[in-house]
Amino acid sequence: MRDRYPPPLQADNIQGQKFLAFLLGVASHQIADAVWHGSLTGCPNGFIDATAWESFDSDEEKAHSSVDPGGD
Repeated sequence: MRDRYPPPLQADNIQGQKFLAFLLGVASHQIADAVWHGSLTGCPNGFIDATAWESFDSDEEKAHSSVDPGGD
């Protein structure tokens, strides 16, 4: 990023702004996905785990198939 679009990123640098927005989206998705899947701590405590317990008789695969497409 810094080699191709050196700081400070200018307001008229649309390609640089798009690339930065993409990178920030990747980073935020990784953080959100850890909580979503419950892999932040390695414990079964994510949203998919809770949904499996609540709605799918603890079947994590069914819960994952049900909720992950909407979350992504």
